[in-house]
Amino acid sequence: MRTVYEISHKDQSGNTWLTLEERPESLQAAFAVAGHPDETQWFLWDDPRWRLTEQARLSTGQDVIIAPESIPETDAERIELAAKMLLDNGSFDGDHHKMWTIDQALRLLLGDRYEATIAEWCSGEDGPDTYRWDTGIAP
Repeated sequence: MRTVYEISHKDQSGNTWLTLEERPESLQAAFAVAGHPDETQWFLWDDPRWRLTEQARLSTGQDVIIAPESIPETDAERIELAAKMLLDNGSFDGDHHKMWTIDQALRLLLGDRYEATIAEWCSGEDGPDTYRWDTGIAP
């Protein structure tokens, strides 16, 4: 299993989080890509996510969060991550949270086959949009 780092920042309005496409493979590289290579400008905000310190946010006008993402490379790793996803998030109340958990587990299990599998599932006797797949809302 390998780890990449997702970098998100607030847009100019300060209301919406945007995610960079680039996903560095080390935390130090993620700090650099985020434009703040100095480790002292970061703190462990919501384990395991890193956020710019308040001082760095105020001095630059930026708000950035870096989150590790595990990328499974074998079927056993996919199963392990999907089981962890289901166990960690399956107990949250609300159908929308449970649907998100199911969707995320399927993404882990299916990998590159996710989009095609969901499209096939949505197809039915009335065409490609016979059924609707709900991706839910993260808890």
